[in-house]
Amino acid sequence: MIQLSHVSKIYGGSGRKAVDDLTWEIGDGKITGFIGPNGAGKTTTLKMITGILAPTSGSIVINGKDIVKDPLEAKRQFGFVPDNPDAFLRISGSEYLNCFFRFPCGPGRLWEPSS
Repeated sequence: MIQLSHVSKIYGGSGRKAVDDLTWEIGDGKITGFIGPNGAGKTTTLKMITGILAPTSGSIVINGKDIVKDPLEAKRQFGFVPDNPDAFLRISGSEYLNCFFRFPCGPGRLWEPSS
């Protein structure tokens, strides 16, 4: 489960509020789409959920692990494919999938590429 509680992000230099008091919960096993107009805070929110950016205020908890207080354990709870994979252009498709999709798929199981 992913829980965002009163999450806000203000960018320091500009003072622009990209995310304002967001409270949201995504239940276990749910596949969720995140849509909205440009500048709505989608990318900022995803970067905060994944620990790339720290929220200015509020908390983000993934399966009971706080992404700010316990980032390593929180990041072990999910898989993430970035929207800009340019750094991975020199590896094969199989290597790319192995990099991002080695995550739990069920009780005690890992996704593995078929041989």
